[in-house]
Amino acid sequence: MVERAYVPSRSYDCELIIKDVDYSSSPREVASVKVISSLISYWTVVQITVLVGPGDIILDGIHGQDPIKLKIRLQNEEGNMLDEVNMELMYLSSALDMPIKDSKEQEAQKDRVAYSFVTVSRPAFKTMTSLVNEVYEAKSPKEIVESMASDVGASIEYDSEDANTNQIPQICIPPTTLYQAIKFMDMGYGLFNGISSIYCQYDNKIYVRNLTKKMKKSQIFTAYLWSMDSSEDEKKSQKELDGKLFMTQYPVMNNYRGNSVTSILSKQLVHITCPNDKLYETIEQDIVDLSKSYGLIYKGSEIPIDSNIESRKKYFIEHTGGEGSGYFATAMISKKIAELATINITLDRNLIVSVLLNVGEVVMFDTDNEVYRDLTGKYILKSSEITFSRSKTKTDMTVSARLQLTRTNKTI
Repeated sequence: MVERAYVPSRSYDCELIIKDVDYSSSPREVASVKVISSLISYWTVVQITVLVGPGDIILDGIHGQDPIKLKIRLQNEEGNMLDEVNMELMYLSSALDMPIKDSKEQEAQKDRVAYSFVTVSRPAFKTMTSLVNEVYEAKSPKEIVESMASDVGASIEYDSEDANTNQIPQICIPPTTLYQAIKFMDMGYGLFNGISSIYCQYDNKIYVRNLTKKMKKSQIFTAYLWSMDSSEDEKKSQKELDGKLFMTQYPVMNNYRGNSVTSILSKQLVHITCPNDKLYETIEQDIVDLSKSYGLIYKGSEIPIDSNIESRKKYFIEHTGGEGSGYFATAMISKKIAELATINITLDRNLIVSVLLNVGEVVMFDTDNEVYRDLTGKYILKSSEITFSRSKTKTDMTVSARLQLTRTNKTI
């Protein structure tokens, strides 16, 4: 393998190694890399396109079982490392157009074709799909999840604030994957008295977060929307790469689906359960009160509901009620009202990629544009889609990011 030279600049470089072959060095070339992190998934997804000779993939013997290593790095002109992300990836699928080539041709093939493939973080995928099967006695949901993570060799960061610490007398985790087992614990007992999120980062660390309490924490960065008449001083303030402030002039897309969610749930909710020591027990909830107490709320707590929904009531009879704590009911319903409001932001200036991968963290949205003022405040970073691309005329890679931020209340 030939060692490639990387010239430090204020742009990102993507180094791709597959089966000890450097696909980021001439005559091969990395055309684009898209890194997708989302709370909907449980691990990082990476889509890659490389430019190769028509037969390189076959001649190099590249197959699905081969190790893939991706290094994303940013250095300044002085050679100081500003940002670096190293990922070990697992191949999922690929697409390659193979034009007809003369089998007798001896000259080097100048034309290149696009080889696109989809990968996931290898350590995270292995961890979250590992088989678990165990019987626990007198353990809390937190203790059980931490024990399962330890059994598969993963580190875990589990929020302790408002975690369900009620002990379960006895429970059998049937043979299933780790992420399904954690979902089973959340649906059956409630991991928190609030909204939970489960995500395994590319470094193989599992994050189990209480998003309800997370909204009261400090933001990891601020996304700032300029207005068209922003001063030059304001624009110059984002020259340094500190990862704390990202600025944009792209339009912000806002979505609100309050009535569609509340019309399905109804305003009044009644859970009829059968705890171990009672014939039955009811847990009653008001969707507005639940949203204010356990939703992803920032300042404003108004949850508008159409008058047609005000008198509706819905019954849930499927759940046994566990040990009668009611954590499961709060966890189940609060998760449904967590994402009533979302905003989509596009960034392309001075991005620190390692920061943007932290889904499940708090992000602040701010602007000097009065049109969007009521949408400002704290959100949860639901997903990030970071795209690196190389133009035909440039050697450096450009980077842009599409972020989806979410909370319960639309306006402050």
